[in-house]
Amino acid sequence: IEASPTIANSGSRPQATTSKATLPANLQLSLSDQLYRQSKIDEENRRLKKKSKSDGGSSKK
Repeated sequence: IEASPTIANSGSRPQATTSKATLPANLQLSLSDQLYRQSKIDEENRRLKKKSKSDGGSSKK
């Protein structure tokens, strides 16, 4: 039972990280992830500011 999960994990990982592009790919993913999260946070902050200004802080759905 313990052998199947390890085989599945080791089998799925090499496909994504087989060539020398492992480091750049991971770096790109982390960078894009950070940018994506930052943009999402910025959008939420803008929405919150707009809501607090227009609705006076009242929740509007």
